[in-house]
Amino acid sequence: MISAALLAASSALAATALWVDQNDPRCPYAGDGSLASPFCTISAAAAVATPGTTVEVRSGTYSEQVKPAQSGASGAPITYAAAPGALVTVTGKQYGFVVSSKSWIAISGFRVTATSSYGIYVQNSSNITISTNQVSYAGRPVSGSTHAGIYMTGTTSSLICANVAFKNTDAGIYLNGSTGVEIRGNTTYANARQYIRAAPGIDVNASSGNTVDRNISYRNEDTGIQVYNGSSNTLAYDNLSYGNGDHGIDTLNSPNATYIANTVYNNHTAGINVEGAVGTAASSGATVRNNISVDNGLTSTTTKGDIRVDASSVAGSTIDSDLLWLHSAGTLVTWGSTRYTSLSLLHAATGQETRGIQARPAFVKPAAGDFRLTEGSRAIDSADSGAPDQPSTDLAGNSRTDDPATPNTGIGPRSYDDRGALEYQPPPGPTAALTVSPPSAPPRRG
Repeated sequence: MISAALLAASSALAATALWVDQNDPRCPYAGDGSLASPFCTISAAAAVATPGTTVEVRSGTYSEQVKPAQSGASGAPITYAAAPGALVTVTGKQYGFVVSSKSWIAISGFRVTATSSYGIYVQNSSNITISTNQVSYAGRPVSGSTHAGIYMTGTTSSLICANVAFKNTDAGIYLNGSTGVEIRGNTTYANARQYIRAAPGIDVNASSGNTVDRNISYRNEDTGIQVYNGSSNTLAYDNLSYGNGDHGIDTLNSPNATYIANTVYNNHTAGINVEGAVGTAASSGATVRNNISVDNGLTSTTTKGDIRVDASSVAGSTIDSDLLWLHSAGTLVTWGSTRYTSLSLLHAATGQETRGIQARPAFVKPAAGDFRLTEGSRAIDSADSGAPDQPSTDLAGNSRTDDPATPNTGIGPRSYDDRGALEYQPPPGPTAALTVSPPSAPPRRG
């Protein structure tokens, strides 16, 4: 995978190390970036870093905008990283980091906060890795001044991984006009414009052929994960999206989306939503499989249902092997222009959800954000492992596991995959105690 190559490259031993320490008592002075004579600013290191260089930054609050001057190379990226154990904050300027028309750059381990524009901004680049950063308070909650935490545009073959993006004034993570990007293992929450409901957790816009996997997106002002405006062939799996102000996962005018093994809970409007403009391809050709979608759209005055596929998007779209539930009466699924209150009614009318289950998911404690399954959940060992792009591991990285206490009702090459983003982990069975007595000495002879 491209993302695996990027991680391997960004973690490779660098040929050169440059050190940055603003707390060196000689600062400000003209250091050379050595351990004995570190730079006082990250920008000073960025001006001279060459392929294979790691820029190691020691603890401190750096009021600057970092813009790499050179690209790295395949197998020899330029890596910007907080030193082990260091708390490094980049703040106070238009951007925290700007990567423009570069390749093979990695940015890892920083706190980027209180920027007037995007926290981390990547444009017209390739093979960029943005990982393990905390990005917050980008932009201002005023019309014309709102900005995403991490913004990537015109970029290919890149990875946005294991970041936390929160309380930004637009999306936590925004992808625009980019392809071959993986957005993996991030947490996005509490992003909000504040004056209008519009800020999602993750926004994939006008960007085709990207993957969104193993993210947690919750309590954002708008949708948890949205796929908009021609973002065709998007794959989203093993995501958890809950408590958002609009949808859990939203698709607009973006054909051929694949949504597999996600958990979507208690979002204000339709949980997994697929829609588009009348008279266009809309979001046709969607594949929705093995998800758990529960208690979505119960109080909505607009779209309703744990799953909704509008009349413009039903062509070529299929939904099956999902577990759906509402704790009170309402619309379980909207298909076309019709709202269905049960899976039996939906299937009889449309043929969809042949293997769908309408049942409580038996989460551990959803009110506390714990969406693991408990023993007896009908999601256990019941998925279709042959579904397109069904993952072999879950949100937490656990492998698919057979629960010996649950009959396997799944289909496909593995009959024991669970539905939803988190695979049930059976408790360890009793361990037999084995006591071995030392052998007795043989009888003495003679």
